Amino acid sequence: MSDLNSAIINALENLKGKEIVTLDVSQLTDVMDTLIIASGTSSRHTRSLAENLVEETKKSGFRALGI
Repeated sequence: MSDLNSAIINALENLKGKEIVTLDVSQLTDVMDTLIIASGTSSRHTRSLAENLVEETKKSGFRALGI
């Protein structure tokens, strides 16, 4: 697992993201190698997950291209 994937999964798990799934899509598209999907318990929780994800990946040296 790459450092970016680990940082993303850790950020989601830290705020209790639900049903985290990692899919290898490298054979399906040139845009990305991995798709990580998670859900939250409410729209507020989901928004918080996204904000925390951006902050934690920045700390790890990665930059979000879009949310």
